Amino acid sequence: MSDVSGLPKNGNNTAPRLVEFIENKLNSLAKWDLIQYFYNNPTLMGPAPKIASLTGRDLRLVDHELREMAASGLLDVQDQSGVKVYRLSADRDMLTMVEQFLRACDNRQFREAAIYQTIMARR
Repeated sequence: MSDVSGLPKNGNNTAPRLVEFIENKLNSLAKWDLIQYFYNNPTLMGPAPKIASLTGRDLRLVDHELREMAASGLLDVQDQSGVKVYRLSADRDMLTMVEQFLRACDNRQFREAAIYQTIMARR
C-alpha cells in the first residue's frame, strides 16, 4: 500500500505510519471491523465464538483473524482452561495507532483509499 493520497498528514508523518500499520496489522476488512469493535468496547474479553456472535461474522474467519491480531500485538490473548480469550491490547503505543487509524477512517477520502489498497493487497 504505497499510495498515501487521502491519508492524513501532520508533522509526525502520520500517513506513512498509518500505511505501515494497515499493511502489517489491519490487512483485512474483517480486522478493521474487529479492532473497531474492541476499541468501542474496551472491557470486552471473550473467546472467538463470542466475538463472532457479537460482530455477526463467521466463526472460522473471526478465529483466524483474532489469532493474527494477537500475534501482531493488536490484541492480548489469555488461555483460560484451554480456551483462548481475547481483549484489546493494553500497549499504549498500539492503542495510539489504533486511535489514529479509527480517526483517519472518519475521513471518506482516507477510508476509500485504504479500503481499495487493502482489497488490492489481498489479491
